[in-house]
Amino acid sequence: QLKPILMHRLLLIILSVFIIVACSVSNKVDTELAEIEEIMNDHPDSALYRLQQIDTNTLNTDRREALYRLLYSQALDKNYIDIASDSIIAPAVEYFNGSDDEYHKLLALFYYGVICENAQKYPLAVCNYLKAYDIALKENNYFWAGRSAGQLSDIFNDFYLRLEALKYAKISLDYFRKTDDKTFIDF
Repeated sequence: QLKPILMHRLLLIILSVFIIVACSVSNKVDTELAEIEEIMNDHPDSALYRLQQIDTNTLNTDRREALYRLLYSQALDKNYIDIASDSIIAPAVEYFNGSDDEYHKLLALFYYGVICENAQKYPLAVCNYLKAYDIALKENNYFWAGRSAGQLSDIFNDFYLRLEALKYAKISLDYFRKTDDKTFIDF
């Protein structure tokens, strides 16, 4: 009768070890993604490198995978690597559209717009920039309202829609002035 009790305890110990290891890997991935997101603006090359080092098998939740895809798309754009395929960003857009995470939804839509613009799918790009712009306004995120309006201005300008281009250029400038982001104000 002692053997079944020992076997049961041994099985519980092994199961506990597996759970602890799985939790530490999950926490490590979450921490790594948060750190990458934090350095994205100042060190996009490092962010891209660190994203490329992540074992995608550790992205064991829909949220982790969506965030990874979003950050990867963002890092590619910030490193001037233009992609025209939505295969990376589309699942992130789908995930964040179904979530309450408005900030990441906004980013996913913005970078989907960038990819659509790269693919010369201008109506779809405009649609995504407008959605990102609306969320930015709702969230009082002046920086991303300015970025979205700036992208809209660029597209309208490319198609000689000068009044629309001017309208969104002014909107973009107004929002960048609210952020005191000298780089974008000067641009």
